[in-house]
Amino acid sequence: MRKPKVIQFPVNNICNSRCQMCDIWKQQKSHDITPLELRKVLDDPLFTEVRGVGMNGGEPTLRNDLALLATELCDGLPRLQAISLITNGLKPHLVIPRVSELYAVTKQAGIKLDIMLSLDGVGDVHDRVRGRLGNFKAVEECLQYFLANNIGDAHRLGCTLIAENIEHAEHLMLWSERQGVYCRFRVGIPHQRLYTKDKTEPFALTNRQRFHLCNFLDTLISRYEAFNPSRRLYLKNLRNQIAYGYPRANGCAWQDEGVTLLSNGDFAYCAVESPNLGNLLGNGSTASTLYQSGKSIRDDLINKKCDSCLHDYEGRIPRLRDRLLVRGQQALYKYHLPAKPLRSLKAFSSLALNSLKLMDSPLSAQAPVMNPFGKDRVLIVGWYGTETLGDKAILYSIIQGLNVAGVNSESITIASIEPYITKYTLNEYEQVNGCSVVSLSEALAMARAGRYSQVIFGGGPIMSSIGYLCPIAAIFRAVKKAGGQSIIWGCGLGPIRKLYRDLPSKIAISQILNLADVCVFRDQQSLDLAMTFVEPGFNGDWAVALDPAFHWVTSVALSSGQIGESKESKSEVIGFAIRDLPITEYFSDFKGDALALKSEFELTVAALMNRHFTNSSLYLQCMHRLPCGGDDRLFYYDFLGEKAIQYGLTFEHRSPLDDVAKISRLDRLYAMRFHSVVFGVALGVPVIPVDYTNGGKITSLCQLFQIRCWNPSEFVAETRNGSELIDPQLPDQRLVSELISKSQATYLDLAQKVVQFSLG
Repeated sequence: MRKPKVIQFPVNNICNSRCQMCDIWKQQKSHDITPLELRKVLDDPLFTEVRGVGMNGGEPTLRNDLALLATELCDGLPRLQAISLITNGLKPHLVIPRVSELYAVTKQAGIKLDIMLSLDGVGDVHDRVRGRLGNFKAVEECLQYFLANNIGDAHRLGCTLIAENIEHAEHLMLWSERQGVYCRFRVGIPHQRLYTKDKTEPFALTNRQRFHLCNFLDTLISRYEAFNPSRRLYLKNLRNQIAYGYPRANGCAWQDEGVTLLSNGDFAYCAVESPNLGNLLGNGSTASTLYQSGKSIRDDLINKKCDSCLHDYEGRIPRLRDRLLVRGQQALYKYHLPAKPLRSLKAFSSLALNSLKLMDSPLSAQAPVMNPFGKDRVLIVGWYGTETLGDKAILYSIIQGLNVAGVNSESITIASIEPYITKYTLNEYEQVNGCSVVSLSEALAMARAGRYSQVIFGGGPIMSSIGYLCPIAAIFRAVKKAGGQSIIWGCGLGPIRKLYRDLPSKIAISQILNLADVCVFRDQQSLDLAMTFVEPGFNGDWAVALDPAFHWVTSVALSSGQIGESKESKSEVIGFAIRDLPITEYFSDFKGDALALKSEFELTVAALMNRHFTNSSLYLQCMHRLPCGGDDRLFYYDFLGEKAIQYGLTFEHRSPLDDVAKISRLDRLYAMRFHSVVFGVALGVPVIPVDYTNGGKITSLCQLFQIRCWNPSEFVAETRNGSELIDPQLPDQRLVSELISKSQATYLDLAQKVVQFSLG
């Protein structure tokens, strides 16, 4: 067994907080190891390789000899490099002088001191988790003092995620970004050392909270830990443990090079699961003896406990491939090397893999495979696993349409880029329960085995910038080889970029369109563009209908009486469905300064929100609440700061039914997201559409309903220069009803074709 390189050292077993996830505060004060006793413990050859010590508690600053303990650590551990201190910061008049004394010791010894202040939320959220009023303000005071007076070599915040604060985690992440102080997020779990081994309440998450946790971990990976490759890998593995039940794939120093020295002298491996190996104070046991003789205990922990452990322990990255990738990225950041070659290599690898998916054998090379489950198994593909509110409405609409035609939900499978997300989407709306969800790779394997009689590309944009089109094209080919039917159900087509890296996606688009037996596009422009991708002489069964989301929204609104219902409040409620203005993607041909336009647009929207807020209630509509594709909640906060919270922004994941109810009660809706316009028109809400695509899908939709659509330049000019607000647009309801009725008939016919094919 290796000698330990890290020691976890709780210096006491009492605390002045009343944390929900820890019961140390309920314990009575007992004997705490003295500096002299610590010196004797450390005088053991087992500790000669120790590089780091974590001093925590309890609350360590309740000890008035904290600096003396640090002195013994610095003197007794010859290879010590750093001490990490965790404090709750509850009593600044105690915490500040104790930590300052500690830092004087470590600085004198040339040892780095890392100070972590526990912070589990912003404002009263933290106070509730910690059970102490004013704790948040106290932490702020300590943090500012340490920063202003250069106390400590590194300063961090530490957040434990439990049921009480998980739906506020994004707010703390964004708050810490604005403070310029890193926050370490960890998942709260039952913990032996914290006397919560059999405690479940703070850790038992609801389905929504569990989903929020996984989604927040994805947010940390994509945004917060962007320049920390080892942490990104750790969080991805942790997310997979929680979302999919995968075994732990993260390293842990306590498996082979970490120990725990408790405040009463008890000695253990890890603090979460390890039993005490013995006591090092006065009974003749030495650390070396206990450490070596307990090998069977450690092996038993590794075999029985480690795979399911969610604790924030880290260590050597287990898999060689991951280790090489992380070390390479770390070298780039450390030595300021250009990342472009690595990104190019990754892009080339992706290009090669996608190209292989497109190089399947010709249709004639394989005889049709009989479906072993009968011709009633339908696969829906699309951008599921990254779904916006609009994507959810599309999926519900397709499933309901199939159900009405006679296809049972149990016969429907959805292929998802991230299955845990799509499973949650199905759980949000009871009427679509029964469908199964698989990954794209699983769907492709099952399609090649002849498991699906039909594949449906279900709504959303078919656009060249999305690499997932290649496996979808491969699925289309596999289903067709098995003698199956392929359908495009309510999709848009475009934009199609003129970039070399989009070539595989453009080939995939051509394959999908040429293989489709029936296509219904959501607008005429998409159909016209599709014709440029098909082979000469192609004569497909193609039609145009409204975006499928229209039909789910109107059916829900009519069944619940939300269209035209009377408002509970007399004050106006103004909705904003705003997103970032993507000038790089859509304004390359803009005649003018695109960056200046973006800045003016944002200033105009911010002023408009403030103007409405003085007399009305605001509703910040989040059409997208996932990090992949741009989380609207994060955009609003980045855009408005704490004003977003003042305007009513929350980070909770609302259900689509809640969103329909909220939108239906608006007096006007400033709508940039395509499906925000769809929802507004379907619910009879006056809308002010702004086409961020600069003449694309939103403009086409507005032309269909004969209402005006503003481009960003027009919106800025008319809003900033006019003394009156822009009048919102409300389409003629007879036109809306007529278009919806025709569209419903088209999709009903499409669903019946699915059933007819199944009947043979």
